[in-house]
Amino acid sequence: IVHRQKDEIAYRKSQQAHFENLATTDALTGAVNRLQFNQNLPDEISKANAKQQALSILLLDIDHFKQVNDNFGHGVGDEVLIMFYRACKSATRNTDVVARIGGEEFVIILPNTNAERAFQFAERLRINVEQLEITVDDEKIGLTVSIGVSQWQQDLYEDAQSFVASADKLLYHAKKQGRNKVVCA
Repeated sequence: IVHRQKDEIAYRKSQQAHFENLATTDALTGAVNRLQFNQNLPDEISKANAKQQALSILLLDIDHFKQVNDNFGHGVGDEVLIMFYRACKSATRNTDVVARIGGEEFVIILPNTNAERAFQFAERLRINVEQLEITVDDEKIGLTVSIGVSQWQQDLYEDAQSFVASADKLLYHAKKQGRNKVVCA
């Protein structure tokens, strides 16, 4: 009986961990999902304020992603998203957070990173993404990404939403300047 109870407890714990993972990650890519991101960012802001450390975010949008779906189908689009996430994840530190917050929109939280270092990281990531190769039926799909970079400033932003809105404006400027660009305030 004790052995069965231990097995049952272990099973329930594994199920709980599984459901917690489902609740916090994007099912397709494995990235942190929007809900979890919305919880993580205010926590990171609080830590940055308490420790008086820099905090930056990158808002990333895969350029012309709709064309990938339209021309090659959603299955290929899904593979592109997975590949893109893996490129982001492999470039980050274990303290950074990579989240998928929309269809082809991602955000990376960079604790203890000022705007200059975040810009340098974003530029390296942009180049890495540009070098990704995806081939479908002997046709190569080129990928590029536009990135807005913003550093937390307690006296400038009211909250996490205004911080993200700042990065979003910079992302918009990157797209307006022809895409495949990094724009930092």
